[in-house]
Amino acid sequence: MTVDLTAGLAGLAVALASFAGARAAEPRCGNGVVEAGEDCDLGIGNEVGRQCTMRCVRPRCGDAIVDVDEACDDGNLVDRDGCSSSCTDESRPLWISTFDSGAPGGEWFGAVAATPDGLVAVGDRSWSWPATAPLVVGFDREGRRRFEDLLWSGPGPGTASAVAAIDGDGDGVVVGGSVADLGAVEHPAIWRYEADGTRRYAIELEGLGGSGTITAVIALAPDRVIVGGVHNPAVGGETGWIGELDARDGTLRWLTSLADRQRLYDLALAPDGSLVGTGYSTATGSKIWVGSFELDGSPRWAHIVAPEHYDYWNRGASVVAAADGSIYAVGWAALGVHEATSSIENEIWLGAFEADGTPRWTRTQRGPEGTSSYASDVVLDAAGRPLVVGTIRTQPLLVSTSWDLDVWLRQYDRDGEVAWTWTYDGPLHLSDYGSAALFTEQGTLVIAGSTAERRQGGNAWLAELDPWFASAGRSAAPVSAAPAPPPSVLRQLDASPAALDERGPHRATLHLDFDGGTLRPGDRGSLREVPCVQSPLTLPGLALDEQSVQSIADRVAAAMSPYGVDVRVDAALPRHLPRTTVMVGGLAEQLGLDPAVAGFACVVDCGDRWSSDLALAFVRDLPSIANNVLHEAAHTWGLDHVVAQDQLMYPLGATYDATWGSGCIALSEDTTAPRCLAEHERWCPAGQQDSHAELLAAFGAAAVDLEAPHVEIVAPPTGHTLALGEPLVLELRVEDEDGDPGHRIVVPELEWERVAHHGETQLELALPPGVFTVRVEAIDHAGNESAA
Repeated sequence: MTVDLTAGLAGLAVALASFAGARAAEPRCGNGVVEAGEDCDLGIGNEVGRQCTMRCVRPRCGDAIVDVDEACDDGNLVDRDGCSSSCTDESRPLWISTFDSGAPGGEWFGAVAATPDGLVAVGDRSWSWPATAPLVVGFDREGRRRFEDLLWSGPGPGTASAVAAIDGDGDGVVVGGSVADLGAVEHPAIWRYEADGTRRYAIELEGLGGSGTITAVIALAPDRVIVGGVHNPAVGGETGWIGELDARDGTLRWLTSLADRQRLYDLALAPDGSLVGTGYSTATGSKIWVGSFELDGSPRWAHIVAPEHYDYWNRGASVVAAADGSIYAVGWAALGVHEATSSIENEIWLGAFEADGTPRWTRTQRGPEGTSSYASDVVLDAAGRPLVVGTIRTQPLLVSTSWDLDVWLRQYDRDGEVAWTWTYDGPLHLSDYGSAALFTEQGTLVIAGSTAERRQGGNAWLAELDPWFASAGRSAAPVSAAPAPPPSVLRQLDASPAALDERGPHRATLHLDFDGGTLRPGDRGSLREVPCVQSPLTLPGLALDEQSVQSIADRVAAAMSPYGVDVRVDAALPRHLPRTTVMVGGLAEQLGLDPAVAGFACVVDCGDRWSSDLALAFVRDLPSIANNVLHEAAHTWGLDHVVAQDQLMYPLGATYDATWGSGCIALSEDTTAPRCLAEHERWCPAGQQDSHAELLAAFGAAAVDLEAPHVEIVAPPTGHTLALGEPLVLELRVEDEDGDPGHRIVVPELEWERVAHHGETQLELALPPGVFTVRVEAIDHAGNESAA
């Protein structure tokens, strides 16, 4: 069967005869012919993996192969073992929802409650320190917003810090917190919401005198709510208090102050009907306390936790009582004052107690950066095991910022042994806070806090996680072991490569990648492949605002302006555009390098014979990023180190205003031996390098390019017919006056494309029966495109 498709078809049409008499001599998967033992065979379409796989079977969840539309495949259809029955990754949140009110300082959720209609998260939004205002937002069970209430507060601190659901009587919630008056004095406040988000009342509690806030709410019945908080009276020292409200109208029935300057931060109902609380005592220094109270607020016992390191800034933040009477309290313990910053540093603290207050065990946790980590909440799973919710400090990616905080969860058993740990680091790798959590009836976990979504301030954050992946012993965020640091290697592509000046200049693209990603073994830098890793290695990106990114790109572009190199920071460049990529972000230690290393190029590509290199620029301070990018990119173009500190190829930290320099300068051996001596000697005496001359020879002088590449399908002709199983032999011509264009081959009917990373112009394609279009697309470094 021959079909002539020359009229009205852009590209090359290939018709395949569907007769069986001319099969390929060697039956094999991938030849486009369905043979014995094969479910399917789409030839090159198998590479796509959507209708047929490289094993010539139809893709399915549970076959232990991660197909194109699967996040994981563990070989079974069992849920809650890390990979679900639909091949979704159970270590990832089921959903994430954020809330942005537009407040300059951002938003934060500090507590969350479950109702029959969904979830209610409360917190505050920040205008400027210390001006904050309460925030109440309702969600359905899938994280979709149902209602919101942005409450008024004066120029002082105002927040919604506690929420409790009321069973019956409309299934509403009671929210506790504070508002500030026009004089910036903070007053305890209580709000009642119906199931649909309608606010029934808003009341400021009277009779306390001075300032204060509500930090704990427990709903005992539709008309009975226990509240507690902190109080700064006009006369006397700060303390805590417990009271009871009529939830129907907010009437305060009674209120009692705590003794010994015990500030109250959380309350919970014990199985014997009593209350347990935690906070800190300022009677002498600042110490965590855990105590028990009758339902009328009268004290039963109190335990003061003696500071292990430093008697200041110790806090109890949350408490819970298990069915067996065990009490678990969390907070943070002070470690001391940092000499350089004069700030107090602290670690996460968890304490377990008997029902009578006798201590059982204590656990602490410091972040990888050492200090300044917090526990904010503790909840119990169905087995009565404590889950700690908090924020842990990790190593920052920017020296211009002194923090990187991650949401942190850790499940312990009743004896204090760690069951699993999970962390969340937002896309900007800045401040992500874990504040509160609750287990749903289905066993999933809802987490509240905030996440950085812009340089200054973050958005309130709510997420749902299925923790069963962790119970199965699966890490939430597996980290590949970093390979041993390899030496720089010289790529050998040709036994006798053409001299750079004989080949002539070739235009190039330098891509600055701030997004991070996973490095894999290989040589295609545009796919984040490098030859110096033996296994996948994930590097985080660098969180910068658009102005900072543009500033770096402008400095890089200025340095490359004399040459035929286009500098791009686009998040997604055309896949077939050849480029030198510099990934900005990550840490030298992740590759096993010395922490002082500012960048790394796996390949010093003498003569720039390969157009798809990748280098890494680590970050120690913001002003040096542009220099690091240029330095590492130049290694992939064949430049070595020089001894002049005012030149970009200086190995020990060039000056801020360094340039490429002009003229021959001595090579440096301070960190590594020079690699490209023969190339340098085309312009300079032995042992010297002229960086400007080599860049000019490689890329030519900057010029405007308005001419698209020439693309031609030399063979076969349009309308060509193949026998079943016969490969399509494709011959192309792709040329550009500035050299080094990129091209790709596309077969749209099979959703297939192949980027010619090595400039391939002859290919064999196996196609199944049918009529197909083969399209060749080319692009040059000025962005001019053409196709055949």
